[in-house]
Amino acid sequence: MLHGANARSQCSHRETICSACGVKGHLQGNCRPVNAGAEHTKATDKNRHQGGKSKPQPINQILISRSRKKSTTIYINQKPCKFEVDLGSDYTIVSSKTFDQLRQGVKPLLYECGLELRDFQHNGVLIRGVLDVDIEYNKRLIKDLPLIIVNGSQSNVLGCNWFDALGISVQGVLAIKHILGKFEHLFSKELGKFRGELVSLQVKNNIQPIRLPARRIPIAIRSLVETELDRLCAQGIFEPVEYSDWATPIVPVLKSDGTIRICGDCKSTVNKAMLPHNFQIPSKSSLISSIERGKIFAKFDLAQAYQQLAVDEHSAMLQTVVTHKGAFKVNRLQFGISSAPGIFQNFIDVLLRNIPCVLPYFDDVVVVIHITC
Repeated sequence: MLHGANARSQCSHRETICSACGVKGHLQGNCRPVNAGAEHTKATDKNRHQGGKSKPQPINQILISRSRKKSTTIYINQKPCKFEVDLGSDYTIVSSKTFDQLRQGVKPLLYECGLELRDFQHNGVLIRGVLDVDIEYNKRLIKDLPLIIVNGSQSNVLGCNWFDALGISVQGVLAIKHILGKFEHLFSKELGKFRGELVSLQVKNNIQPIRLPARRIPIAIRSLVETELDRLCAQGIFEPVEYSDWATPIVPVLKSDGTIRICGDCKSTVNKAMLPHNFQIPSKSSLISSIERGKIFAKFDLAQAYQQLAVDEHSAMLQTVVTHKGAFKVNRLQFGISSAPGIFQNFIDVLLRNIPCVLPYFDDVVVVIHITC
């Protein structure tokens, strides 16, 4: 059924705009798409139209693809309504032409929508309003699903926010986009952070702390170093401190893309006190022998791999670096620490050890398909 104005007119939040989906009439905690697991905050869908190129979309924009899709029929107001199943849309949408055919002379109250829709050619689509509907699908009655009505007579789109309610699952190649959306945080450009136990660096007993002064930075690269310091602070890797027993001068390394990598000269300070890690790092020859019967290979390169492991407070102060901008404790496992390779290799081996045909080697993870795999 198409819902009228009675229930919504009595709601105390009828004028409230959801901070998750931008639709007026409910709070974020009651947002159906969010509760159903749909990703609302970043609708950055790819252009899947044949011959089209992917373009990033701003927040709260949806790319409605018109490439070949599966179709299904859903009954609204006991009338069949054909939808194109579209993984590229976070929301379910019908045209105003279809809506006028379904409403059977009733004039339901449409509530406002704060979203911005675009078609596969990136042209704006005018939203007429949003309505909660009761539908019938596979001989089941499903109530209160949000439906967006847009002006025009284009095809109706069954978006991801209805999938769970309708029991629709995606398999095969088409499932990849759904998986990427479900685990979007794993593919984010932001630095990841392991949520397990903090790394604790072990040092020898009765070692006197070493504090060295900051080294001079050439004027030509000083601005680049300061930009990188700001980035590391924004990521939470570096944190300014007024004093530390340990102080390691930094060594700026110019990368091929023109940016700076900041490393600590740990061999002159903290590495003198560091206890070696007991984990035996596998040799390259043993890894090569384990993949010799492989047929298909893929490699994942973990970005800032060591720095995805957080360290405890003592280890953060132990890794403190000193620069022309002051001292910074290092809250993540730092490159240059002598025990870091063993710590990270032990971590990644334990993390992936129960997954067959996966070979981790520091920040590279090789996936192999064997003949018998």
